[in-house]
Amino acid sequence: MIGDSVVLEVDELSTTFLDRGRPREAVRGISFSVRQGEILGLIGESGSGKTVTGLSILRLLPEHAEVKTKSIRFGHHELAGMPDAEFAALRGTELAMIFQDPVGSFNPAKTIGWHLRHAMARREGHNATTGETWSTDPLRLLREMGIRAPERILDAHAHQLSGGMLQRVLIGMVLALRPQLIVADEPTTNLDNLVERQILDLIRHHQRRLGVSVLFITHDLAIARDLCDRIAVMYAGEIVEMGPASAVLDDPQHPYTASLLQTARSLERHDATLFELPGEPGQDARLESGCRFAARCPSAIPPCQTEHPAFVRVSLQHHTRCLLHAQ
Repeated sequence: MIGDSVVLEVDELSTTFLDRGRPREAVRGISFSVRQGEILGLIGESGSGKTVTGLSILRLLPEHAEVKTKSIRFGHHELAGMPDAEFAALRGTELAMIFQDPVGSFNPAKTIGWHLRHAMARREGHNATTGETWSTDPLRLLREMGIRAPERILDAHAHQLSGGMLQRVLIGMVLALRPQLIVADEPTTNLDNLVERQILDLIRHHQRRLGVSVLFITHDLAIARDLCDRIAVMYAGEIVEMGPASAVLDDPQHPYTASLLQTARSLERHDATLFELPGEPGQDARLESGCRFAARCPSAIPPCQTEHPAFVRVSLQHHTRCLLHAQ
């Protein structure tokens, strides 16, 4: 059940990388919030800035990345400007991440049981400072993730498990921390359809059971429809549409969202000639003025080349960044 309180509120987040000595803005002044118990989907093509957004919030970017923001509020904490040591105490306990490739989340020299025990010890140590008592049996945790013969898994190493099994273990480790917010970065990539559905059902079940908030990053609109409560659509580092999942996917108000949906429907129908959005992702994205999607937009009008669109409300809780909706 979605609560009224806001767990995460991001105000004008921008992330810039040095590309051959030149700054390249990967995320451009985006703002959004995630409420308690809500799954907010962040969707868009590869290179739109989705993953960089999640990594920026969790301070997991390389040193050549520069992150600027007016504010990142997490509960009663202001993350912007928080000392690294203080932030590190939150990351991995109150804030956690499920990565796209689970293999990179495990030390190949250590067993699964070692990883689970250390994750639980981190949570126990965190709770010890607050007087909260919490403990979990590793075997029970793995069973809750739908893993049979968990005794065998505890003694295994990461390379001995399939991708789907390893992702279940990683999700279990993250849930064992009992975080308030999880950033899930395309956690079902490279899994077959059956395993993907099982993993998504697992995430949704335990997300609801624990009331945790999730920022779910994906390019798959079918997943976004089934899993997310609200959706934010990103293009070239900007949020171009945001609203309830049903509103955005059933009645898209931005030409980019409509094009993504048209592509998805073409794939579902197995069309002989698939619909393809012309141009390259991020084409004209470095323009200081004008709409970043104008060069690829089938509905572009002359002002789109010179006037940057504001983020405007088109209906209750539904906003878009498009001059076609300019007041």
